[in-house]
Amino acid sequence: ALAQQARWQLRLLGDVVLRDAQGATHRLPGRAATALLARLALAPERGHAREALIDLLWPGVALDVGRTRLRQVLSTLKSLLAGPGQTQAVLRADRLSVRLEARALACDVPQFEARVRAGQLAEAAALYRGELLPGFYDEWIHDERLRLAALADALAALPMVPVPPAPAPALPLPTVAPARAAPPPAALTLNLPRYITRLHGADEAGARLRSDA
Repeated sequence: ALAQQARWQLRLLGDVVLRDAQGATHRLPGRAATALLARLALAPERGHAREALIDLLWPGVALDVGRTRLRQVLSTLKSLLAGPGQTQAVLRADRLSVRLEARALACDVPQFEARVRAGQLAEAAALYRGELLPGFYDEWIHDERLRLAALADALAALPMVPVPPAPAPALPLPTVAPARAAPPPAALTLNLPRYITRLHGADEAGARLRSDA
């Protein structure tokens, strides 16, 4: 739901792609701007100290030089992410820290980790399209890359439980008419030969005479 409300979508796994709410792709202005936006997007809504960001982006540089560079990169990113007619800021910065509004920019890395925590393994696997920020070799990116890759490997080792299909609707049974009772057997009529019937009649007559006697 959060990703659907966000004005920007940032992909960092497998590729670096920035899209606006209409799906148009925008090119990030340079490696420093990409690395800074990625760092903020990995931990949205959290304030990042300016000095810590300088150490990550330009390790070993003089502090005043780093502050100037950070101001320039922040200004470039703010101009890119502001957009015409937008009132809600994507980046918020003061003299000490910088943070990103999670409701304004959704990133696939926090989404991936949230799906893993929720046990939504298939959705998490679909979000992990490859290593974090390919082509970037900063130390902090390398550490995050290894952490996410280990999480993806552990996820791949788990069995994916398939969702059982919905049961098919029961078909109505055909109506079977009750069996009709069989008619009583017809009386058998034997057409016996006449000599048998004559003998049978004589036997009956003899039996009656004997009973009368």
